[in-house]
Amino acid sequence: MILWAAGRLCTAPADCAVIGDTDAHMEAARRAGAHGILVSTVRPQATTAHTAPDLGTAVRALLSGRPVFRMSR
Repeated sequence: MILWAAGRLCTAPADCAVIGDTDAHMEAARRAGAHGILVSTVRPQATTAHTAPDLGTAVRALLSGRPVFRMSR
């Protein structure tokens, strides 16, 4: 689905971001070559996922070009 969406936008997956709430969403983003941002209320298993505390923060970070947060161990 990520590759399809990138194709519809005539852009490379590396220029896309996926905001999801599960580790499976982050894995799909990684496999497609897109950037993944995890928004979750539970501690995820992924240690390399960029995280945001809520959807609004994730979107603002993407639109402003600011880096998103990293999961703390």
